[in-house]
Amino acid sequence: MKASNRREVIADTALLSGLWLVSILIVNPIGNFPLNDDFSYGLTVEHLLETGDYRPLPWFWAPFITNALWGTIFCVPAGFSFTALRVSTLVMGWFAIMGSYYLAVELRGDRYVAVLAAMTLAFNPLFHALSYSFMTDVTFTAISIWAAYFFACSLRTERISVLAIGTALSVAATLSRQIALCVPLAFLITTFMTSRYRPRAIVIASLPGLLCIGSFLSFRWWLRASGREPALIDPKINQIMQTLGSIHSLLTTFPEHLFVASLYLGLFLSPLLLVSIGFPRRRPSMASTVFSVIWFCIVAAGAAIHVGLLNSGIAQPLLMPVGYNILAPTGIGPVMLRDVAILQIDNFPPLPIAFWAAVTVLSVTGAIALIWRLSQYLWSAAHLLFRPNSPIEHTDVLNYFVFLCGLLYLPPIILAGGMFDEYLIPLVAFLAPAAKGSAGRTRCADGSYRAHIDFAAYVLVGALAIFSIGSTRDYLTWNRVRWQALGDVQRELHIDAKEIDGGFEFNALYLYDPRHELNEVSCGVESVRGHSCWWVVRDTFQIGFGPVPGYRVVKEYTYMHWLPPHLQRIVVLRKD
Repeated sequence: MKASNRREVIADTALLSGLWLVSILIVNPIGNFPLNDDFSYGLTVEHLLETGDYRPLPWFWAPFITNALWGTIFCVPAGFSFTALRVSTLVMGWFAIMGSYYLAVELRGDRYVAVLAAMTLAFNPLFHALSYSFMTDVTFTAISIWAAYFFACSLRTERISVLAIGTALSVAATLSRQIALCVPLAFLITTFMTSRYRPRAIVIASLPGLLCIGSFLSFRWWLRASGREPALIDPKINQIMQTLGSIHSLLTTFPEHLFVASLYLGLFLSPLLLVSIGFPRRRPSMASTVFSVIWFCIVAAGAAIHVGLLNSGIAQPLLMPVGYNILAPTGIGPVMLRDVAILQIDNFPPLPIAFWAAVTVLSVTGAIALIWRLSQYLWSAAHLLFRPNSPIEHTDVLNYFVFLCGLLYLPPIILAGGMFDEYLIPLVAFLAPAAKGSAGRTRCADGSYRAHIDFAAYVLVGALAIFSIGSTRDYLTWNRVRWQALGDVQRELHIDAKEIDGGFEFNALYLYDPRHELNEVSCGVESVRGHSCWWVVRDTFQIGFGPVPGYRVVKEYTYMHWLPPHLQRIVVLRKD
């Protein structure tokens, strides 16, 4: 690397690190409380820290051992706390951002594109919000990005030492989430396409995947033999097999989930898709155009299915957000208090309809551009696979590899039963190269860069940053106030946790019972009976955003909510 390039990398690293640090200071990650599902991950780490015994709760399906060891490192100095676990994820978030930058540089994107790709990931609403939790998504994404980076370096240099690092990171990623197998498999396919069928190269390229599979199966065997195995992989595999085994499910689930994924990815990759306007393009072949039309038809069918599910009360609204979990009408979620989540009382105002309409327009526009771009990549990769003697540039090899990582990651999450929006986070990193197009920016007729496109791309990233930082700050703030109210109820009124419905996370932390399976049916039935389905024993007291029929407000807390700006309250309710 030239000295000037080194200085640029150092400056870019400082810029990205500074932006990440400023966002952390604004949001404020402090708070010893769980968010979303990370109560189960946190309790597993606490048990490991106190006893040295890894015994995962039967709540999650991922191997998770990589995340558990990483979180334990941060808990060692001062003991277990969810704040320490949150800091561990924020550090991994920084690694993911830098990995995205270095991967874009390795793919021969210029400095501008590399910084833009890293910022697009950093201020993705899902990635940014989950960086303040101990969910598995950010850590898995960070390790997978760096594994892809070292595999890309190996494709360029053919150095065994670089391949060994990529393999080790792939094993670590697989022991976080088994779907990480997509990275070594993409490396094998890319090598197969470009090695001109050299047996030695193909054998070497197959070793990372074999080691990942062997590590996962060995780990699972140990869990099962020692009586530690939670749900792990079986439910997800069963869901995928059920979808594949039913023509009706395949023809409904796949298009509808592909439609949802296309909207989210079109939104999240919109800055890079906009920049791709300024990149030189090869004239698309008729075959790739036909492939794009077929893809558009599938997504259109998914939109029609989504509308049908919406009319039957199953799907989310037609305006964004149309998926589930993190991105919610109120901003960043999920909002898991009974009054809003189950009773659907209007105690917590959502963002304006006009805002979500604008987001939906951007999502649809981005989805169209992304499908067109990915169709060209997919057809080019297929052409290379079946015509291995075709000439190919080395830069294209690296781009195909990262594109294949995303392509192989996508089907399992689409075919599985639940389409949760956070599953799309790794795709933002993997598909960014395909979104931006070929390396190198074009110039206008006067020789100047297309400054108006560059400016618009940064405006989009800035808008994503404002929304992500503001909404994540609101999410942490109302949870912090909620847990303050719960603590006051327990201390001042001497109320046991069994008498309180404090929302999903509180009930899970104190009252989780693996024998009580949660699903939409049980939640609906139990809410009709008068209490939520979240392991409630007695709901003499309840925490909410406002009044609930049958309860009276005994204490009220307020805080300033940023998006939308208003004074929001958290109330303690007592049954009449």
